Amino acid sequence: MSEEKDVGVWVVMPIGWGYDDNSYSREGYEIPRHCFTIKEMALEFAKECNINRFRDVASDSYFGGYVEDWWLNEETIESLKVLGVDMEARRIPGEILSKLSEAQIIEIMRHLELKFFDVAELKIVC
Repeated sequence: MSEEKDVGVWVVMPIGWGYDDNSYSREGYEIPRHCFTIKEMALEFAKECNINRFRDVASDSYFGGYVEDWWLNEETIESLKVLGVDMEARRIPGEILSKLSEAQIIEIMRHLELKFFDVAELKIVC
């Protein structure tokens, strides 16, 4: 009889967002559709998904609904302004958004504590 062993699988989990006519809030996770046996591949895929989703929603007038302005401190607001993001406008104009690098988008998302995809590790015993 062979020995059981744990196999790690990394799942890219889409974050569920609900809208209440005022703002968006996290509501758990949607059904995952992507699994990887290499952690770095899952993290890279989630990063690309987060960047793409950010580009989709950032220029939309509803973008401000993903961010609660009242908890942004002055340092965060100033850091975002340097990157071309004015939270008073509650969106990022397309001409600015198209010029942002992936690294800048990741930095903006970090400041806003905003993401659309997570990576979770699952242990499978086989």
